[in-house]
Amino acid sequence: GLGDVVAQVVPHFVFDDKDSPPASAPADDSEGDDVVEKSVPTTSSGSSAEFTYDFPRTARAAIFGFAIHAPLSHVHYNFLERLTIKAGLQGLSIPVFKTVMEQFVYWSWFSNSLYHGTMGAMQGWTAQQCYDRIADVLWETQKAQWVFWIPV
Repeated sequence: GLGDVVAQVVPHFVFDDKDSPPASAPADDSEGDDVVEKSVPTTSSGSSAEFTYDFPRTARAAIFGFAIHAPLSHVHYNFLERLTIKAGLQGLSIPVFKTVMEQFVYWSWFSNSLYHGTMGAMQGWTAQQCYDRIADVLWETQKAQWVFWIPV
């Protein structure tokens, strides 16, 4: 959805070619339509010639958010709320506990892996390509998420 719009547009206008993020597909995938090089055509010198928005990528992200992530998040947040009540937490300990559980213990690892795997599956990637994608990008995704969400 909106996050994918930002992910596609901002790097094109903010990063120089030498600073751009790496391609988002496994190295052995020549069929995926989610590869940065296919979304941002380049000239022979390697500089960006034009920006081409990848609408199918945004559709996949919206489907994932609506049909998979939102229902699972609802269950997750209800579970997390029950944990805080069961633990008898009060005051400032509640958001600290929820942040640690969500960001470091289980939820972000699971949801980010699910996102990258599902995006690959919706592109027709094999299970091994999806696994390789998760292995390649999960740590960087986690660090970027922590930089953004923990201060929020």
